[in-house]
Amino acid sequence: MAHARAFSIKAVYIFLIILAFFYLYEPASLGIIMCISVLLAGITYVIDVFLLPLYGSLVAVVLDFTSAFTIVWLISGMTLGQTTSLVLASVFVAYFFCLCEGLFHVYMKERILPKRLAIIIPFPTMHLETEWDKEVYQEKEEKD
Repeated sequence: MAHARAFSIKAVYIFLIILAFFYLYEPASLGIIMCISVLLAGITYVIDVFLLPLYGSLVAVVLDFTSAFTIVWLISGMTLGQTTSLVLASVFVAYFFCLCEGLFHVYMKERILPKRLAIIIPFPTMHLETEWDKEVYQEKEEKD
């Protein structure tokens, strides 16, 4: 049930972002906007579930930006026709989507994803000391 709630939150804010920009730049029907938002929410939610715990928020946001721009640009380009303003609208959608993703990743880490042990074994802490010796500066001492 927690995943359904998180997916619906993600789908709603993606729908609102796409709706805002595509009604400003390109006239698009609600069906196209709904199709793009559900597809984008599904793909990026899978990225968040599997890659967010392993690689962190930065890698997940970069992949989310790439997938958001690609999906919005390709699907809207196929349905609305390629224009310069469509590319600009796709960039803006991906940018504002990634701004929201930062907050969504905090929500996912705190409430949805299980608390796992770290997969990468941390480097052991060793107590090393620097060795100082007179032999290092032996040439200066012999000249004096």
